[in-house]
Amino acid sequence: MSRDGVVRGHRTFRVLLDCMARPGSVREVPQAAGWSSALEGLALALLDSESGAAVLDPELTGIVLAALEPVGCPLLAPEEAGFVVAEGSMPCDLSRLRTGSADYPDDSATLVYLVEALASTGGEMVWKGPGIDGSASPRLDGLAPEVLPSLRAINASYPIGLDAFFLDRSGRVMALPRSTRIEGGML
Repeated sequence: MSRDGVVRGHRTFRVLLDCMARPGSVREVPQAAGWSSALEGLALALLDSESGAAVLDPELTGIVLAALEPVGCPLLAPEEAGFVVAEGSMPCDLSRLRTGSADYPDDSATLVYLVEALASTGGEMVWKGPGIDGSASPRLDGLAPEVLPSLRAINASYPIGLDAFFLDRSGRVMALPRSTRIEGGML
């Protein structure tokens, strides 16, 4: 990996840490102008040649492969991958993804949903938990209505569960750690 890639990966990692520490906040992925460059930034920050990634929507395979190329991360089956990319508007079965175990909760997948736009306010569901002052109601345009209730259900056995990032078309990111409680919406 080039020196510029390493520097960009470090900057992106700090942005991702900030997002995880402040669920529902929106940040810019460094040097990102859309899904492809934002995904590449996440790959540089979180993955290496020994990591495994998966795609839940076959139409995204090209964009994901291009984002993974700089780090040499292989594509795996979703149940084996630690990094899983999904089209936000398409509901998907999360039960087959790695959610960790009581002894190793960190052996879980990280989800990345591609959405149209993000805003830290204006959403219908309420997020509460560590890093949120009271509550937050972020808006995720282009996210299927079933996604947040699915994440709520799979994260009900915290610390087992899935962490999620949401990337929008302009290259902005938001995090939903498994420790965040989601209220409202479909059950």
